[in-house]
Amino acid sequence: MKKNSTPDKTDQPLAFWEVGIQLAGNRFYIYDLAKLFFFTFLITAGISLLICIISGKIDAFPFMLKIFFCLAAGITILSYLISLLLFANRYAMRFELSEKKVAWETRSKAGRAAGPLAFIIGLLSGKPTVAGVGALAIAGQAGRISWKKIRKFKEYPAQRVIVLKNSWRVVARLFCTPENYGQVSDIVRGHATAAKRC
Repeated sequence: MKKNSTPDKTDQPLAFWEVGIQLAGNRFYIYDLAKLFFFTFLITAGISLLICIISGKIDAFPFMLKIFFCLAAGITILSYLISLLLFANRYAMRFELSEKKVAWETRSKAGRAAGPLAFIIGLLSGKPTVAGVGALAIAGQAGRISWKKIRKFKEYPAQRVIVLKNSWRVVARLFCTPENYGQVSDIVRGHATAAKRC
């Protein structure tokens, strides 16, 4: 995590750890891939519908819908296979909890390179969906959120994962180790005072 040149002495660190997240069979990763498929299909289908309406060729929309369904499925499956090969089924992350915030960042060199690469390839090839995937990957590589902005959290003890949400979406998943899950759970419960446990 990047530190400020003048550290905030009131924001004391509470927990700090690194973990290698397994991708194959990971329910949270599969869920994200499902969202990738859904939004890729929704966006491309919406664009094709608009084109068909403007051009007066609405009869062609069902055929185009099939094409974009296959395109979205292909991108999703390709993303899954590439991630398994590129990251060797492990995605390294670092997490830090302090008195005021939760912070995270990727520790995978491949992960840091994959997002910008996908974004550039998507732009150069004229494929906005690929560029969009790259942009999302870049955005998700690092971040932080104040405890005050967390509105909900959900614990998955069997997977040792705690999901943090703001008012409308998931903002972070804390992938814990067998040794620190209990400690992290206690910190979240004690500091996410504005959040509802779900």
